[in-house]
Amino acid sequence: MAPADLLVVLHARRGEEVLREWQATDPDLPVLVALTGTDVYRDLGSDPSVLENLENATAIVALQEDAKERLPAALRSRTHVIYQSATPTGVTENSTVEELSSLESVDLAVVANLRPEKDPLLPARAIERLSDVALTLTLVGAELDSDLAREAEAIAAREPRFRWLGLLDADETRRRIAAAHLVVIPSRIEGSCNVLSEALVDGVPVLATRIGGLVGTLGEDYPGYFPVGDVDALARTIARAIEDGAYYRKIRAAARACAVKASPATELAAWRVLLATLLDAENRPK
Repeated sequence: MAPADLLVVLHARRGEEVLREWQATDPDLPVLVALTGTDVYRDLGSDPSVLENLENATAIVALQEDAKERLPAALRSRTHVIYQSATPTGVTENSTVEELSSLESVDLAVVANLRPEKDPLLPARAIERLSDVALTLTLVGAELDSDLAREAEAIAAREPRFRWLGLLDADETRRRIAAAHLVVIPSRIEGSCNVLSEALVDGVPVLATRIGGLVGTLGEDYPGYFPVGDVDALARTIARAIEDGAYYRKIRAAARACAVKASPATELAAWRVLLATLLDAENRPK
């Protein structure tokens, strides 16, 4: 391994080999482990190497508060929450909308690759229960599961308000997020979520599953949650956001209050403080 002052491991389980090599070379130099969703919400309780690697880390970075709270108490003092940031697009075409019921049609966006963990078709199934509501639902995401792809095509064939666009480039994906009236995040598991950060910095209200990886950023009291996998609850939540102006404004205000967490300046400042501490041998955590 090339000489360096600090090792940053971006996955507690997959980084095991390089972490061991680093510690064998110079065990006194600092190691920073950045947690992923699978580290926290899948592997921590089933793979002993994850806990061992975290115990050997000088510092740990969690991408939201819930991930930190899932760790053993002995590790939390060296764990730092640094939220994922996103740069605002500057798209403001829907930023002044006060209630959705006044619109000819409401634009909903889902950005999720087609794999079961993301439950990407739950919103499409939900809008089929809202046959009288004027809306469009756009799904952006790569085909990673053939069964889900076939279902997406079948829903699109019978439901003209739903479009699956496949994988788009980053700029076009961001534009569609920023231009939506609502972004729906139906994931079953998340460590954090780029889509969430991107929606927040552009002031787009979010409807999200109540899972740790999303609650850890949005907070326990965020008003736009729905239960994991519950198509009827999601349908009711979408309908309420469209029909109840006070509820829509409440979600929008709560999302905007979280936006500072996803600011690039906030993330950069947090990383600067942490890295300066780790590279200062005298004040480095022991």
